[in-house]
Amino acid sequence: MRRCGIAHKYKVKIKDFQRMVFTHLMCFILLTMPSAIHKLYNSVTIYHSKDLLRREWEKLCLCIVCVLWFANDASGFYIYSLSSKKFRREFLASIPRFKPYWLKEKRRYLPRFIAVN
Repeated sequence: MRRCGIAHKYKVKIKDFQRMVFTHLMCFILLTMPSAIHKLYNSVTIYHSKDLLRREWEKLCLCIVCVLWFANDASGFYIYSLSSKKFRREFLASIPRFKPYWLKEKRRYLPRFIAVN
């Protein structure tokens, strides 16, 4: 009986991992696609004459693409922290100053001197 429970937990962990990887892959594709499109656009229109307004729009698009590119780098952290219970626990343990009060260890006050009879 216990083996079935272990196998079920293992399958659940595999499904969770697959969901996490799939989500990360979709974020990667969606957040890096504008960069590829922008590079393709720049390589096609590099020799066209552009007025000031068009160049400013291209600069704005480049800024948006850069923000999306950096969001891609940060998305892994947020995906793992939202989906993995163990990752959240380890992350909170690594930052003791910012732990919520219900996760902090209970400290007992010990006397400074121990009385010996």
